[in-house]
Amino acid sequence: MAFAVLVGFIFAYVEFTAPVQANDNSKTTKTTAPNNKANDETEESAPATKSSSAGTQRDPFLVPSKIIRPPKVAKTVVKKPEPQPVAPPNIETRVTDYKKLVRDYLEGRGNEPSKTTPYLIDELAVTGIFRTEEGYGAFVVESATQKQQVFFVRTGWQAYDGQIKEILPTGVKFIKKTRLDNGSIRQTEEFRPLPVPTAK
Repeated sequence: MAFAVLVGFIFAYVEFTAPVQANDNSKTTKTTAPNNKANDETEESAPATKSSSAGTQRDPFLVPSKIIRPPKVAKTVVKKPEPQPVAPPNIETRVTDYKKLVRDYLEGRGNEPSKTTPYLIDELAVTGIFRTEEGYGAFVVESATQKQQVFFVRTGWQAYDGQIKEILPTGVKFIKKTRLDNGSIRQTEEFRPLPVPTAK
């Protein structure tokens, strides 16, 4: 009798506690579900983070301070050589050319050449100045030949490498034309003063 009462009590206890455990299990499932979703999201985002970091990942064996860059090569500027004066022909060649100009003039081909045409400006020395109704003139002597001829010159007379620009009471202005090896002509102005008289 007592045994039957005990068995009935146990069955009653089991029936009473079963719904409580079911409710507890359902609560546990509901609370853990969001955690599983969060874990899934974490697992899904993990590869993306790994891939993004892999794009900027540096070589572990590369030391930035030891990177050797090639030295900068300075650009070399090649300067063009300065043009040099061309040496004039000798006096014999210049005199021959002058005689040809005189012959052409006498035959009606061209203008009368100046008597100082075959001489360089550096070969003409101013020895005196004179004045007439037409203006100033100068006495010049050539030093290219042994004759050392004296010429009475006027403004505009030609020399082999220039011409007389102006005659002043104190000297003569020349325009000198120098031929260069690049084909150009350099033009300069030179003044030849009268020699200073020496006291006797």
